Amino acid sequence: MKKILFRNRTVILICIMLMIGLSGCSKDQEEPPAKKEEPPAKKRERPPEYDELRAAMRLEDLNARIKEMEALKIKYPESQYMSTMESSILGARIDLSVSVDTILAHQNLHWNRQKV
Repeated sequence: MKKILFRNRTVILICIMLMIGLSGCSKDQEEPPAKKEEPPAKKRERPPEYDELRAAMRLEDLNARIKEMEALKIKYPESQYMSTMESSILGARIDLSVSVDTILAHQNLHWNRQKV
């Protein structure tokens, strides 16, 4: 008896699923509204110094990096990346330092410039 009920339920469920599936295929239903094509996303505008800054950050030679960053600071005095430039210069100078005293001198000079 249980097998017959199980089979009947299975047949009923299959019939219901088929009816639902067939009703979804009916042509009388409204088609979904067509999606409007959105214009391609605008790329964020980067400041003109961005590419130059990235190139300078990739320089392996620390002396060349310092010179390039100093040149960028002069070229773009109102840059939003000014703190990045100064930090990169400080980091390169610290890496070039041979004693703790010179590191502390560079840090003091850096902090005194920021206070002004």
